[in-house]
Amino acid sequence: MIRPVNMVENIINTSGLNVDDVFTDEIPEENLKNDDLSRTQILITEARSTPATWGNGTFYDLDVAIDIQIFYSVDFNEDMTVFEVKLMKFFEKNGWRIADSQPHYPDISSSSEVHQIIKNMAITKNIGIED
Repeated sequence: MIRPVNMVENIINTSGLNVDDVFTDEIPEENLKNDDLSRTQILITEARSTPATWGNGTFYDLDVAIDIQIFYSVDFNEDMTVFEVKLMKFFEKNGWRIADSQPHYPDISSSSEVHQIIKNMAITKNIGIED
């Protein structure tokens, strides 16, 4: 079975949305050092993977949750809310539920005087497992 973070990565990569980089689990060190604010990047991490749908003394699904962080380019020229709604609709079309959507906030950890805007959201899905 493909990892849930890779399922989400595939959805984002085939969405046609304006995203420069998609990372799973962590942002590579070379990207962190680069401090390139001109790229819109998404970090996908696994937040939960719990057995679910119990019966006959066993479980049949995994209840998974994925955290998504969007780091918007300082040059991002689209409406962020419209972009996020489109992304959430792609997740819904692929069987994911939107569990949380946090407010935007500036990334003050950057060494630049200009700060990227960050958006955090979480999605969930029950994934059937094969015996």
